[in-house]
Amino acid sequence: MKGKRILVLLVVLFMCLLVAILTGAVAILLTAQYSQNQKISDLQNQLLNSISNSTDTTNTTNSTNSTDTSNTTQVEWKVVSKSDNSETADYKVNIVYPSLTNSDQLDIANHVNNLIKNEVNNYKETVVSMTDDSYAAKPYVSLDYEVKFLSNNFVSIVISGSQYLGGAHPGSVFTTINYDLKNDTAFDLSDVFNSGSDYLPELSTSTRAKLATMLGVGITDSQLVAGTAEDADNFELFYLTGDDQIDYLGIIFGEYQVAPYAAGPQVVELNAIDFEDMFNSEFTSLF
Repeated sequence: MKGKRILVLLVVLFMCLLVAILTGAVAILLTAQYSQNQKISDLQNQLLNSISNSTDTTNTTNSTNSTDTSNTTQVEWKVVSKSDNSETADYKVNIVYPSLTNSDQLDIANHVNNLIKNEVNNYKETVVSMTDDSYAAKPYVSLDYEVKFLSNNFVSIVISGSQYLGGAHPGSVFTTINYDLKNDTAFDLSDVFNSGSDYLPELSTSTRAKLATMLGVGITDSQLVAGTAEDADNFELFYLTGDDQIDYLGIIFGEYQVAPYAAGPQVVELNAIDFEDMFNSEFTSLF
């Protein structure tokens, strides 16, 4: 009887031990599973944070690059040709004129283009208004242009051609456009030089000497002297030209101004460096 009790006790003890071992094993497995899940969760969070940081960096870089590009890129001015052609029994118009474009400077483009169009229309309207049918030929105007200088700050254009308004022969016509694209204003010759400077005597002396050689006349020729006198009106048809900077100041003298009609119009280009001490600072700041 005593032996059976001992056997039962051993069985109970064994069962208790087995339950304890199984409980411990289950606890270990649950702990391991929790730890593994926690690690997976941590890795997922790290990955998400890494992706988020990468996206933020990319957005910041793109924004910065976009801003830098906007600040450093400047749309350049361009010139395109436009035409105005018409003919009736009374007149003929054949005009090619420039039009400036810049998508960043629409107002300034409109201002300078209106100036150009007004100058061109003046010639056209003069011809269109001709009503006398006794002329030897049909009145006409023919114009074209040449861009002498163009930068983001300044443009210089010569519009030239011929017109017939009656009389023995047609005549040459010229218009010059000198425009400050930075400050949106047209330039006269007096705007180029310092107030009070002796630019007119210098222009008079320099152009007279060159023209005397070009025309083969004496420096005291009366027509030459009158056409190059120290009068601003004698030099109103001017342009500026060069590659990356202003190298020459050009002066156009119309027919009859410095020589007979047969000699035609005359153009003199003077080295800009000879006048640099007379140029005003507002003008030179454009180049």
